[in-house]
Amino acid sequence: MRKIAAPKIICLLIGFFSCNLLPAQINDYLLHNPVWRDSSSCAVPFPCIQQEGYNYYTAGDTVWNGLTYKKMLKKGTGVNNWFGPPPALCSGTYIYVDTVPAFLLRSAGKKMFIKTLFEPNEELLYDFDLDLGDTLPNTYNNLPGNIIYVTAIDSFYTPYGYRKIFTLAGANWAQYLIEGVGSSHGLIEPLGNFFDCGYQLLCFSLNDTSWYPVQGISCNIPLGSGELSDQSKMTVSPNPFSSEATIFSARPLRDARMVLINALGEVAEMRSGINGNSITLSKGSLSTGPYTVTITDETDSFRMKVVLTEM
Repeated sequence: MRKIAAPKIICLLIGFFSCNLLPAQINDYLLHNPVWRDSSSCAVPFPCIQQEGYNYYTAGDTVWNGLTYKKMLKKGTGVNNWFGPPPALCSGTYIYVDTVPAFLLRSAGKKMFIKTLFEPNEELLYDFDLDLGDTLPNTYNNLPGNIIYVTAIDSFYTPYGYRKIFTLAGANWAQYLIEGVGSSHGLIEPLGNFFDCGYQLLCFSLNDTSWYPVQGISCNIPLGSGELSDQSKMTVSPNPFSSEATIFSARPLRDARMVLINALGEVAEMRSGINGNSITLSKGSLSTGPYTVTITDETDSFRMKVVLTEM
């Protein structure tokens, strides 16, 4: 993985919260409080199947290399199901609210760009300047070798202007590309074949009103009054961390199982038979970047995001 200088890492980490130093372009596609609602079903790994409903949403601005980005957060609910012989190594439902953005987004003209935490440069996420018969460019979520092209163009209404809907064909599982929104898989989910996971964009809203696929109520997932209390049961400190971090549980864990998933959806570490109120995460052979931690015991399941840095 490419490295960035320590001052830039510091600025980026601080910038998620307060590093707004320079004026820059207006993010037209990311105005008006956009919220994406997605569902996914993933092997983490098989025969454990994790099914989620989740939101992406903006959380203020930050500046990187003179360009203004939106900080993107994620929250949702999930359930683990075991489809193998006993004993079941995953089970239970969970609620999560990520507090550390996994990526930054900006838009310019008809394009959207993504800046991940540990890459020195942004990547093209979408180019919506397309005509009938055009081939989609290779992007963050459309890898080289995937030939996907436009077979039809429609549009949908928002109070801030019509947006185009491009019907796709070729090496794709996503049926549509949706201007300023993403694809029928979601905001950053892959367009092409992805065998370990299935995704579906359920809803896109602006200013608490859904405009895709139909006009209606906000796409925000109501986590309920238990959101904060559920989250307070499991905390991690420090986060981000560079050598060690400790996960604290408000109640003792009993024969728990921990799975650490990297940004590519791969299992980076797995432990079982965990007891007590704390778990220590060590850098060891882990690569820098964001990780998702899922902890399941006899009665409950918890999920959180941690970030490993080089600092």
